[in-house]
Amino acid sequence: MSGTRTSIASLLFAAALSAQTLYLPLDEGNFWVYQGPGDTLVVQVGGKAVIAGREYAAVRGLLGPGEAWLRNDDQGRVLVWDARAGQERLLLDPAAPDGWPWTSWNWNGSCTVEARTITHRMRSRYPVGEFDNVMHVRYGETACVDSRIAVEVEEWLPWVGLLRRVQGRAPDAKIYDLVYARLGDVTYVRAPQTGFSLSLTPAGGVLLAFITIRHTLEWPLVLNFSSSQRFDLSVYDSQGREIYRWSRDKAFLTVMGREEIRGERTWAAEIPMALFPRGDYAVRAWLTPIESHVWSASTFYRH
Repeated sequence: MSGTRTSIASLLFAAALSAQTLYLPLDEGNFWVYQGPGDTLVVQVGGKAVIAGREYAAVRGLLGPGEAWLRNDDQGRVLVWDARAGQERLLLDPAAPDGWPWTSWNWNGSCTVEARTITHRMRSRYPVGEFDNVMHVRYGETACVDSRIAVEVEEWLPWVGLLRRVQGRAPDAKIYDLVYARLGDVTYVRAPQTGFSLSLTPAGGVLLAFITIRHTLEWPLVLNFSSSQRFDLSVYDSQGREIYRWSRDKAFLTVMGREEIRGERTWAAEIPMALFPRGDYAVRAWLTPIESHVWSASTFYRH
């Protein structure tokens, strides 16, 4: 996945330079993933369309399983197009003062419900971080939606989107928390995680391989090594034959080593692609700790 990872804090700083505050950025390709009790909610922004003279974005997953057409107005409110009535409805009103009621078009698109913005400055911790400028919205009872699936609470962060949704009433309420978001081309918001990745970048006659291990859980990831070697990689041709092994012409010190991973650690290697004929190749990289070669990743490259 290409792009530069940035923190939510840097995103909010850049957004503060804008005159208008958006609680649901509707750029095409924006993508949010929420983890609930036993299931996952995915929200994605698709293409744009002009409806009744205004531009709307297709949003899937936010208002149930189907697609809804949403837009932000000049006050930062989120409006949804009601095709049955041939008019737009208010979905989210960040412009409403704290404590004032307002009427929201219910999340499943069937009726209205009274909502109230409790505060724009709530401080709370989430899987993706702790924030002190969260908008906390509570929704009232509604007669036209099964109370077991009605949304009771939503918490929104400016320029990021929905952080948490409480769906249903106690004792059957389900909490969905944001664990991942892709906003625009360069911003990634991630919950604590462990992962391993391989990315390739052409650079003249060589192919640069970037091998990254990411570990942001509370406990450190400790890897032990029997030499100074930390990784290896191989290149395979279209017939599945190994034609290059990075470590083959290298010498490593025979000395015990230890790596404690907190955050990200990246290693880089050069692959002499100019030596190989044009064609399709697979590149596989892995770490070489004593424990195992469980940390591995592969990708495709066309030369």
